Amino acid sequence: MFCFTQRSKLRKQLRETVAFIHKRIRIDRDLMTEKEIVLLHNAADEAMMDFCEKTVPQMEKEIERLNDVYQKVFPSQPDHWIRENGEVFLVAILVAMAFRAYFLQPFRIPTGSMQPTLYGIWVEPSTVAPPPKQPKQFIENIIFGKKYVYVECEESGTIKTNYLQWQGRLGLFPEIRTVRGWPFYASEFTLGGRNYTVPVQREQLLDMLNKTLAAKKGDWSDNPVFEKGEIVLNYQIINGDHLFVDRFSYNFVRPKHGDIFVFETKGIPVNASGEILHQALRRIAQ
Repeated sequence: MFCFTQRSKLRKQLRETVAFIHKRIRIDRDLMTEKEIVLLHNAADEAMMDFCEKTVPQMEKEIERLNDVYQKVFPSQPDHWIRENGEVFLVAILVAMAFRAYFLQPFRIPTGSMQPTLYGIWVEPSTVAPPPKQPKQFIENIIFGKKYVYVECEESGTIKTNYLQWQGRLGLFPEIRTVRGWPFYASEFTLGGRNYTVPVQREQLLDMLNKTLAAKKGDWSDNPVFEKGEIVLNYQIINGDHLFVDRFSYNFVRPKHGDIFVFETKGIPVNASGEILHQALRRIAQ
């Protein structure tokens, strides 16, 4: 029984090897010499002679001989796996980009302006101080899209400020530096001579610090002092909803009332502070 099963497997392997050689000849015929083509054809034909009468040792020998002839015509290139895997990844990336450009595009809502219809990224005070330790934070980020921002003052002092423009107003605001960009944002500010790095965008950090100052009922011009051990930031960022935007259907059907759209703001009139005019948004809504 074992011999019969082994013989069947070797027959199948021999057929597949011969079929592969013929396929390779058809694909690379223009790159091969006439001598190489004849050599592969003869080797494949000899392997298939008296195919049904071949014993297990004979088939093993034929398969080994075919592999030797093939390696002689197509010797293995060093690091060939890099090229092969590179081609696979390149094709996969191109297919994904084409699908994203013409059919479905993943989209993350950047703000909470559409709540409660859709929940975008929003910041709210955290009720946990200090935040949970790893790996609980990582699990909550994966399952609930929740990220904690917690900063405790290590040295008493004031936050370094400067005259900056924020939300169309020029005034005294915390000096915040961007230390990392997309996709892993991080911003930095100075308090009491120490630098604190927070994994959020600059605008988000500025908004958090302004909320902290509002809770202290002060103004940045007052140079508010934070004592050692005082909590400066204790917030949680909720990622909210993620959508797939249909880029295909509306080429053939008209939109209906209540459909949700994602549109670019290029060309929409803005005022001097960079805010989109309400008139433009009303015209879009109409």
